[in-house]
Amino acid sequence: MNRIICIVGMSLFVACIAACGGGGGGGDDTGFYGGTWNFRGALLINECGGDVSNPFVVDLLVNQDGDGVVVNSGSATLTGSVTENDGFLVTDERVINGCNSVAGYEFRNASDGEADVAFAIILNCGGVSCSVGWGGTARLLSARDALEGDGDIDLSLDKLTRGSAKSAGTPSAYRDVHEVLNEVMGR
Repeated sequence: MNRIICIVGMSLFVACIAACGGGGGGGDDTGFYGGTWNFRGALLINECGGDVSNPFVVDLLVNQDGDGVVVNSGSATLTGSVTENDGFLVTDERVINGCNSVAGYEFRNASDGEADVAFAIILNCGGVSCSVGWGGTARLLSARDALEGDGDIDLSLDKLTRGSAKSAGTPSAYRDVHEVLNEVMGR
């Protein structure tokens, strides 16, 4: 009889554990930011002059694998990683119309689907460098939301490198994109 009670008790215990499903266990605390984000930013820094979009509105496709983040905007692919500020930082370097450029986005406080965002472009054309930066918010779009962005990095870089940006700015050291992003976030 004791043996039957033991077997029934053990069977109930195993059934209960199996039905509970276990839970998450361990894991990491990295937020997930993948999806399509709509960014709307106001022009806060314009050392380049010329025709610069204000406001700047763009849809960004964000992909994430662990701490690694990839953002697509037009033909630009920005890469980076998750940050401690509940967001991520991504950059892209390229040459367009003969100018070296670095573009970067920094997202902060993004886990609730709305983020504080800085977007910066740094240009260096023939030894003359200048910076442009926008600050604003981005909203994670649902599958039903229509994409409303009318700009992308390609369009902004093309406008800047074809306009007066090639002669604007100062013959100074090439500013770091992180410095400009922090300046935008601070405004």
